[in-house]
Amino acid sequence: MRNYGPDMRQVRPLLSLRRLRLVLPLCLAFLLSGPFLRGAVADPSCGLEDWLTALNDSANSYVSALGTPNEHERARQFRTEMERYDRDRLLKQIRAADLGANEKPLMDFISSRRHLLDLQQDNWSEMAQRYGGDPRFGAQSASLSRYLAGTPCDPTAPDHLNATEEAKGSLMSRLADGMQEIVEITASVTRKDAEPGPVDPKNFDEFRPARHNAPRSAPPNIPLSPSGNVAFVLGLFTFITAISAWIWMRYGIVQRRAIRYPCALPVVIFDGLLPVIGELLDISQVGCKIESTHELHERQKVRLTCGPVERKARVIWRNNHFLGLKFDRQLTEAELKDLLGPHAAQIATERADALASPPWSGLLIHRLKPQSPHRPPPRQEAAPPLRLPRARPLPTSQPEAFTSADRKQKRRARPSTPS
Repeated sequence: MRNYGPDMRQVRPLLSLRRLRLVLPLCLAFLLSGPFLRGAVADPSCGLEDWLTALNDSANSYVSALGTPNEHERARQFRTEMERYDRDRLLKQIRAADLGANEKPLMDFISSRRHLLDLQQDNWSEMAQRYGGDPRFGAQSASLSRYLAGTPCDPTAPDHLNATEEAKGSLMSRLADGMQEIVEITASVTRKDAEPGPVDPKNFDEFRPARHNAPRSAPPNIPLSPSGNVAFVLGLFTFITAISAWIWMRYGIVQRRAIRYPCALPVVIFDGLLPVIGELLDISQVGCKIESTHELHERQKVRLTCGPVERKARVIWRNNHFLGLKFDRQLTEAELKDLLGPHAAQIATERADALASPPWSGLLIHRLKPQSPHRPPPRQEAAPPLRLPRARPLPTSQPEAFTSADRKQKRRARPSTPS
């Protein structure tokens, strides 16, 4: 009997086992690769989803509580949720989630809630109520709720919201690292420039010592791209240089404005009651010194008028004969040149003309000039004694006549005596 091979009833179990051996590894590989396939489409972290849910609920509760007694409490809860994480952490967490097209709507949602918080902090309750009652505000909230309900969070995603900050190096360590890197870069460039050239057999280089012909080891190749420490050092150096230049420039300007120029110009001092004439002894763009006996106390404000220039000033110091004043607004260079130039020349000409005038005019001016209260009064000569005229004697005819008549009456009235 011809052998046609094994019976098919005996071969089918073997074929099924062979197929099972091929299917089992595929199933096992699919099960093991499931998390990686799911991780390829990154989901938001659980911390981010919890914060978005709490922010949405607090914003909606604040909008619904506007105009009620619970408005301040809901606003405080909303502000707490909005300020829970800073902007850098949120951006880092959202970008790590790789949301794709959903990233922009999520950022718009956070920006709109931030605007609502700004309205609340500026006490614009009516604007906040209008903004929260806008249909687009409610549609945005409902869309986020549907997205969070239909998207499971990824518990294995990195949590950048609550991560501890990396310890940064101290200022001195960063300075030291930056300076060391600058030194290394500079040394590498200098070393390449200082390397001797190759041996030239035509220039008697074969007579050099053997150590020069020894193979030289190539210097280490240090990249010339500076790191953050180098940039920090260079930025700090630039900042210090700019600040020093600015301080030196300001010091020069202040020193130049404080230069005092001696002069002798008349000035009118008005303290609000009576204008008094004084003499300007020196002046700068900042203040001046005046000779005057006018009674002014320190820190008193006065108005000075000297030729074409008028300034308000404050008394800084004073004594019996001099005053030190500081202008409320500094003199410009043009005003100072005008005072010390044409005006001073005009005053000098007037004084020269006054000195060249006749003596009697000077005497008249001297008499009209008011005396200082501190100068002693001029000495007066004693007046001559008053001489009265000699008294003339009165005529005595009438009294004698009356006397004689009286005597006659007495004689008549006297009784006669017998002889």
